[in-house]
Amino acid sequence: MLGLFALGFYGYTKLPPRLDPLAPLEIAHEPSFVTSLKMRRLQADTGMCLGTLTRAASLSFVPKAITSSEKGCGAADALTLTRAKLVYGGGVRLTCPALAALAMWERHSVIPAARDVLGTDVTRVLHYGTYSCRNVNGAATGGRSKHASARAIDIAGFELKDGRRITVLQDWDAGTPEARFLARVHEGACGYFGGVLGPDYNAAHKDHFHFEMSGWGFCR
Repeated sequence: MLGLFALGFYGYTKLPPRLDPLAPLEIAHEPSFVTSLKMRRLQADTGMCLGTLTRAASLSFVPKAITSSEKGCGAADALTLTRAKLVYGGGVRLTCPALAALAMWERHSVIPAARDVLGTDVTRVLHYGTYSCRNVNGAATGGRSKHASARAIDIAGFELKDGRRITVLQDWDAGTPEARFLARVHEGACGYFGGVLGPDYNAAHKDHFHFEMSGWGFCR
């Protein structure tokens, strides 16, 4: 009975798209309590995901498969980013859901955090790469990293419009506005990526944030 009531209520109540769990994700929309659900749907529906990116005025990309003879490496559905709201220091090759998460993060976390905390704009995101055919933490044995399937990016720092450069290695524990900015964008990524790791996780991440599309729920 309750389920029928809920369906009836939904049928007679038109929710705005950003609050409608059945509406596709729009990069320009402010995040809401259904954003994480929309992000998960993109992982299961390639057509929906490509539609989300195509409608984003700030993005340009080209489909370009990554092939590899190594087991567990490559990404047939990889996209190469050609334009975003921010400039990236090097090539970005990611699967569609990971690229959508990156676009949400830069627009709704990085840009407002820089203005609120630092009083300026970010001009460039510095990163250590996306696709890499390797195991977790570069180990000789073990499971493949999400980098091996183009589902991860490692963020090293930022360049600002006023000339400052902020890096995870130098500024994470500095107790400065730059450190507060880094903490905010690290936390902000947790709403869009399935997994987020930073310097507080282990020494291997002392100089970068690791963002990946995977199972949901770890933010460290």
